[in-house]
Amino acid sequence: MTKQRDSREMALKFLFCQEFSAPEENILSVREKLTKFQNSFKAQAEVWKFTFELLDNLDQNKEAVDEHIKKNLIGWSLDRLSITDRNILRLAITEMIYLETPPKAAINEAVDLTKKYSTKESSAFVNGLLDNLLNSENLS
Repeated sequence: MTKQRDSREMALKFLFCQEFSAPEENILSVREKLTKFQNSFKAQAEVWKFTFELLDNLDQNKEAVDEHIKKNLIGWSLDRLSITDRNILRLAITEMIYLETPPKAAINEAVDLTKKYSTKESSAFVNGLLDNLLNSENLS
């Protein structure tokens, strides 16, 4: 497994946990929350570096990222998506638009994450939505 793949998994786990965090945690910055989260998991420094970069970029651009998802949802709303699928889409779109990850690589990684952490149907859904985003916004 690559360090970036490990980072994506760590970011996904962090985002999943944040969905269930206590209200008093909301006053902390993402970086503060991630530092606390980091104490619970062992990973190489390079894994944490990309995890922080990915989550910092998502935090700074979350509204825009969510708008990209909403524009490409047909007959669905963002809150109807599973927590896992929604966060995998957020991570992939962050990589595609705000980081230097080639869009097709980001899509492949998102599909692999979906296959591991969600359902077979979800992987086809995630692939289709991200592919549509790639083609409609000329991100390649």
